Amino acid sequence: MEGQAGMKKNTGRIIGIATALVLAVVAYRIVRWQIHENKYNRTVEGTIVFVDADRSVATIEVIDPRREDQLEITGNIPSFCPITINGQPGRLSDVRIGDRAEVKGRMKLGPKRTSGPREKTVTAEWVRITRGSEPAKLPQIAPAASAAPAITTARS
Repeated sequence: MEGQAGMKKNTGRIIGIATALVLAVVAYRIVRWQIHENKYNRTVEGTIVFVDADRSVATIEVIDPRREDQLEITGNIPSFCPITINGQPGRLSDVRIGDRAEVKGRMKLGPKRTSGPREKTVTAEWVRITRGSEPAKLPQIAPAASAAPAITTARS
């Protein structure tokens, strides 16, 4: 009987160790996946320089922080991508060249090539457009009337 009790004790330890190993592997995979996801997801701010609503493509000009110069990023804007303009829902056809934009995009690398860099595809996850108010309209000035009567005060 002592042999069976010792065997049950060892079986419990083995199950505990196996469970701990499985949990460690799962945790490692989750952390690795999050690092991988963060590497290819970026949020950038810049100015819209090209829009083609029919092809669902747009280009944003941003400042590259590493080289401190301008960089253009062209990406796909899927039909399900949420677009807001000054906080209101909008469509890609509403976006204008010159709009300030904040875009969260996901970069996907193509297969490795024998020569040259991999092809990169950027797909927007959301787009936020910020526009200033529309240009102020100048007030209409009424045409000048004929000479206005002079105001005089009487002295006694």
